[in-house]
Amino acid sequence: MSDSLLALASAAQRDRVEVDFLTPTTATVALLGEHDVATSDALGNAFALAAGRRRHVLVDLSACSFIDSTVIDMLVRTRSAAFSHDGRVGLILPDGMSHPARVLAALGLSQVLPTYISREEALIAVEHRVRVRDLRARVGDPESFGADCECGWKGQPQSGELAERKARAEGTRHNDTPAPTAV
Repeated sequence: MSDSLLALASAAQRDRVEVDFLTPTTATVALLGEHDVATSDALGNAFALAAGRRRHVLVDLSACSFIDSTVIDMLVRTRSAAFSHDGRVGLILPDGMSHPARVLAALGLSQVLPTYISREEALIAVEHRVRVRDLRARVGDPESFGADCECGWKGQPQSGELAERKARAEGTRHNDTPAPTAV
């Protein structure tokens, strides 16, 4: 079995789940077709595999035409599992009028599970968490702050009266810069 892609088929071949390990920290679980209690075993295995091997999980619902409460329950459980390991779960839903988008909106899950229109946008969002740190060694030292990101990026140390604000602005610029796309 390849570590890069695993497809789990349900009873009906058109209703399937694909797990893709995008980066060392992020997996994507793509739901294709209709998913309910009949596909719950394949879904459960896919979500467990993704959350067990990677810190962040993206759920791609762009090719999914139907979800029920079984899927909603698994999404919330996957979010809890990822959150307990300081990870995040994001949904990829390019069409806001699809059945899954309407169900998620009706339940208010966009407050708990952020939604993105593309895989690239979702990947940037889950892998970039910028923190601003106080770099002062002692109380009373001049203000000095720096921003850093989980992706390994480190901003320049900022000093002076507006140091914290400058560090936050630098972190925001880092988040807004699109990651290079591999071809």
